[in-house]
Amino acid sequence: MLLKANSIRLRQLVLTTTLVFISLPVSAQISKPDDFNPQPSLLRTLAPSQRRIVFDAAPFSVGSVVPYWDKGYLISIVPETTSQNSTNIRLYDANGNKVRESAIWFPDTETVFLLSAAVTMDGNIIASGTAVKQDGTRAYFIAGADRSGKVTAAIQTNPFFPKSVCSAADGTIWSFGELGRNADGSIADGDMLRQFDLAKGLVSSYLPRSTFGNGRSSPAQGGGERREVYFRCSAGKIVIYSGSSNQYVDFDVESRSAERFKIDRSSADLPLRGLAVTPSGDVYGHLEDYSKPNGLQGLFYLEFDRNKGTVRWEPVGGGSGRKDQPGVVSGLWGADGESLVYNRFDDPAGRMGVSWSKAARNGAR
Repeated sequence: MLLKANSIRLRQLVLTTTLVFISLPVSAQISKPDDFNPQPSLLRTLAPSQRRIVFDAAPFSVGSVVPYWDKGYLISIVPETTSQNSTNIRLYDANGNKVRESAIWFPDTETVFLLSAAVTMDGNIIASGTAVKQDGTRAYFIAGADRSGKVTAAIQTNPFFPKSVCSAADGTIWSFGELGRNADGSIADGDMLRQFDLAKGLVSSYLPRSTFGNGRSSPAQGGGERREVYFRCSAGKIVIYSGSSNQYVDFDVESRSAERFKIDRSSADLPLRGLAVTPSGDVYGHLEDYSKPNGLQGLFYLEFDRNKGTVRWEPVGGGSGRKDQPGVVSGLWGADGESLVYNRFDDPAGRMGVSWSKAARNGAR
């Protein structure tokens, strides 16, 4: 049964709390030169670009949802649509060509809000979001579309709010989401990591809300700078980076066990603008403080300290530094195998200039 809601309130909730947007600073506060204090020894170095492609401007326009590289495609989504003929998901291949698009829509719908999208192992599209009817009823959904863009299956997930989705190798869908609040206003507890099958519905669930702490902010929804949330499927594991709860979770799909780490910000206390996880398990991030162009920023590597149970960001040589230094990374879209898919501040095509490189541990061949 669909739950009753005020569609205007929903519109505000979805567009203000659940999407990460590309935003360029209107003005930049000039930092002092001594704000730049690079680490004395870099753990990783970004190799020279192996290839570079200039993409269409649409996925990278100011105000659009940050695109994400997944299984050979750059995914671009439109967060709100009000017509069944409006395309809200587009896929671009490694040559920058738009190769697929879909209009996620349902009968008797007034508005569709897309929260997340991903690509399956066979190249189909999955997406999560909220569908709102004219009478204000809403349904949280996960939907699948085939290579022609046609919606072939959908499941309703109420009361689970599927903030992020990704596709596993076995064809199932994993989602990290929220359960909202109880009737008395208290935070509803329940599993935030859930596995779905478009034919069977909910398959399994893990990670209760209470295990992320008792903070009022949702661990699954970003709440501004340094509270960003990222969710990825990669090589038999699920990765959750929740700045909102200051936790990094590495969930093993086979054993169904989770390893948790506290995010240590002592090395780099910067907003996280993009995340990439390689099949070998390396984690990289694009960290940038828009107000400090002379500060250390760009590409960082997530270093694990399992003795302390912490993770911390360390700069990557050749990809981090001041904005005016050559090669500093200004956007990280994901991982294509062991290669990172990214953009540099000094690329003449701006954000549309997409490059591929590997980042190797210093001293390794």
